[in-house]
Amino acid sequence: MLDKEMLDKEMLDKEMLDKEMLDKEILDKEMLDKEMLNKEMLNKKILDKEILDKGILNKEMLDKEKEKRKKLNYKKALILLIKKGK
Repeated sequence: MLDKEMLDKEMLDKEMLDKEMLDKEILDKEMLDKEMLNKEMLNKKILDKEILDKGILNKEMLDKEKEKRKKLNYKKALILLIKKGK
């Protein structure tokens, strides 16, 4: 009877140990998944900021180009007026 009780206790201990290991693996996987999700979110924020920065930069460059053309057109019109006035 003592052997059976010891065997039962060993089986119970093994079962508890297996459950603890499984719980730890699940927890580790959840932590890893959360870490990966956080990394993906961070990468997305960085990418969004880079795209936004690039968009702002492109708009600034476009605005500068428009301003250059406006000045050039103004100079051309002024030159034409001066030539017509002569």
